[in-house]
Amino acid sequence: MKGSTMRVSAALLTAALLASPAIFPGAALAQNKTFCGQTYDGKLETLQKRVRGMPFANTQKAPTGDFEVISLPSQGEVWYFTNSTHAANPAAACRKVVVVEGVPVFKTLVECQAAKAACDKLSADYAAQDKKANDANAAAIKKPAKK
Repeated sequence: MKGSTMRVSAALLTAALLASPAIFPGAALAQNKTFCGQTYDGKLETLQKRVRGMPFANTQKAPTGDFEVISLPSQGEVWYFTNSTHAANPAAACRKVVVVEGVPVFKTLVECQAAKAACDKLSADYAAQDKKANDANAAAIKKPAKK
């Protein structure tokens, strides 16, 4: 076999091994992704249980009743999981505050497995909330201190 053919064959063999958990048990781990720093296998219920069980997790129902809210103060995160009454169920959102150029900024990641229209609305709602909070933070920082 020529050098380039051998490299291609080795690459294809490696890809096949990594893609098949039956042949290579570690392959299932390679298929997992992360969501807001948590290992995520595509099952929102599993993710919700993991987040709920984290140290210092504070769980409560949203005032509207269609979300479970889990605060993780030690990680600076607030998680939102829809319940069966929400139009975008199943979905999860993870909100963090990060500092950008000295300004605290809300960033929310959304994982939604419902119908596209419901997911788009949920994502737009979080984006609007983030923008409102971020605009207020930026305005407060720009205000001169009262004397």
